[in-house]
Amino acid sequence: MKKCYLFLLCILASFISISQCYYTIDMQDSFGDGWNGASVNVSVNGNVIDNWSLQSGFNGTDSVKTYFGETVSFTYHPGTNEAEVTFQIFDPNGGLIGNFG
Repeated sequence: MKKCYLFLLCILASFISISQCYYTIDMQDSFGDGWNGASVNVSVNGNVIDNWSLQSGFNGTDSVKTYFGETVSFTYHPGTNEAEVTFQIFDPNGGLIGNFG
């Protein structure tokens, strides 16, 4: 019986790990002082689950975990010094969704 439970647990774990997706963002600030209040909200199925922002420095990355089949959207909120801000968002396969800024 224990072997049966272990087998089912392994199948479930492999299904969950396969169905996870990671969206990533590469963020840049040409002046090197961060995004000055700008941010990108990440929504999954209509609910904001993360807020990406570059707090300081010239560049940074972040990611968010979702699951296959979920609806993911991104909303940019400007800060000050918009001319300094650029970013790229990538899908779970590494494909470029967009180059912004």
